Amino acid sequence: MLSLVVAFAVFGGLFGVWQVLLPDLKLSLDLSDGQLGAMLTTGFLATFPAMWLASRKVEAVGTHKVIMATGAVLSLSFVAFWMLPAVGLLTILLLVFFGASGAYDIAINRAAIDLERHLRRQILTRLHAAFSLGAAAGAVVAGSIRATAPDPFPAAYLVVPPAVLLAMALIGRRGVVASPARSLHDTGAAPAHLRATPLVLLLSAVTLAATLSEGALETWSAIYLRLALAMPVAVGVLGVVAFHAAMGVGRLGSGRVIERFGRRATLAAAGLLVAVAMPLTLAMSEPVPTVVGLLFVAIGLSVMFPIGISLAGDRDRGGSGAVASAVIGVAYAGFLIGPALIGGIAELASLRVALLTVAVAGLVAITVAVIGLGPRGRARPAGQGTG
Repeated sequence: MLSLVVAFAVFGGLFGVWQVLLPDLKLSLDLSDGQLGAMLTTGFLATFPAMWLASRKVEAVGTHKVIMATGAVLSLSFVAFWMLPAVGLLTILLLVFFGASGAYDIAINRAAIDLERHLRRQILTRLHAAFSLGAAAGAVVAGSIRATAPDPFPAAYLVVPPAVLLAMALIGRRGVVASPARSLHDTGAAPAHLRATPLVLLLSAVTLAATLSEGALETWSAIYLRLALAMPVAVGVLGVVAFHAAMGVGRLGSGRVIERFGRRATLAAAGLLVAVAMPLTLAMSEPVPTVVGLLFVAIGLSVMFPIGISLAGDRDRGGSGAVASAVIGVAYAGFLIGPALIGGIAELASLRVALLTVAVAGLVAITVAVIGLGPRGRARPAGQGTG
């Protein structure tokens, strides 16, 4: 359990640093919102073959080795961001960086699902809380370096890889509770038609909406606060920290909420909070109410992805992880679509208008919870009404 907490937390910390520095990267390369969105989307294209390969490698060699290998690639690619002399090289680096992150994400979530099944209790929300709290800590570190270091841009990028490599060393020493390597002919993998069942499609819709919204706010919240609203750098950092801290707290507290009210009610309530809080947040123009609004949006978003993955894990036959991997793969389309969607709408209208798409995720969660899931968060049998 400790190894997985560290694996999730250090992953979050890396992205917390990345998100705080993204406005500076945008300014240093003189990129428009549309250009940045297109480049991020191009980078995310690498996640799909990387995730497919990681899923295969997990079956062949086990999650432990895949986590260590992809974590090492992730940390080393991160160092290169501060050495970028041109926009063209940024695209290549983003392909490597996001490809490694997608493969790493598949491996740690697969290990988490296996551990949840082994322990027979909800732990995915808590592990995703470790990611969010790690991201908040990373944002604090990056903000502090940016405020105090003589040359903050390279310093912030150089502080992350040693932390990631130390985490990989810990995982290498302790291992993870996860599925052992299997023969690819003996995995009990779900057949292709299972991946397209109504439940899997509904869960894919929820996780897709969640990742699109999380990615939009993770990528664009600091840019929105610092550049669109012309707020100080400290407010941009605070927005990222507040968002991830609220995601972490929401995920930590959601375990008991889910046990008390069930996954269906929790998902519906989370969707309602996002659908209401996001438009209200975008209506604000002062720092304090805007950051507070982001807190409420983050709390709502915090449970959507873990609930979707947890339900997908329930559908896996023989512990194969095939359904969960399929849902995670679809969810990553949110990271693929999100940057270009937000950047494109921002070019045509404004970043404020573009971020309204986050509210749609709340509506998707409400719809799936009310129509697609039974009272205990299970799929409704075919032909059964909503009750």
